[in-house]
Amino acid sequence: MLWTMPNLCIFTAGAADSEVNSSSITPMLSRILFALSLLACLLVQSLLGMQWRNQEVESLREQRFRALATELRERIETDLFIGFELSDLARVQGMLEDVTARVPLLLAVEVISDRGISLFNSDRALRGQAAPRQWLDAAARTPAYWRSSRHKEHSIGVALHDAIGQNAGYLVLTYRPAEDSYSARLVWFLAFNVVSIVLLWLLIDFLRLRRRRAQDETDDAVDAALLAAREVLRDADETAHRIAGDRK
Repeated sequence: MLWTMPNLCIFTAGAADSEVNSSSITPMLSRILFALSLLACLLVQSLLGMQWRNQEVESLREQRFRALATELRERIETDLFIGFELSDLARVQGMLEDVTARVPLLLAVEVISDRGISLFNSDRALRGQAAPRQWLDAAARTPAYWRSSRHKEHSIGVALHDAIGQNAGYLVLTYRPAEDSYSARLVWFLAFNVVSIVLLWLLIDFLRLRRRRAQDETDDAVDAALLAAREVLRDADETAHRIAGDRK
């Protein structure tokens, strides 16, 4: 049983040293983890809030363009109710170009036939071309009002009716969705703070380990000096005993 005592003492000393190190690092680590958790919660809340804000902004924007589409439809249908054909309404081209120039976020306005051919377009080069297939699919599902998205562009369409109430074609407004640069800046800001805290913690940990290593080296040097002093004292004591014996 006695041979186990040194090992037990070594184990106890190691455990005590581990407890001291753990007690010294735990408060700092706890503060770091708390700060990271707080920033993570802020990041999640900010993203959810910005998502809700973007949805509200997009909804308001769609309502604005829907009101504009209704206004243009009424002006076009005024001529259709008189008896003109949709393809004969020459003044519609100027109307579309004027609206596109006045509304910054509006990318294009066009009038397409019920077969999907562009009759009038704010970009004159696109007149006579076929409309995208997904527009026609959306119009087939809900002819009165439909919406479609492609290539970061939103399009809304309203039906145009002639004098007898038949569908003569569609008025289509294509606009650019709002760019949420604020969300990106906030995400980068929070990410920068998280990285800064992690790097600060690593720096503190590195300095702590460096100080501990320097302290260990100092302790080793002191132990070596004490050991050398003990050897010198033991040699001096042996010499003194030898001299005393010779005198006797």
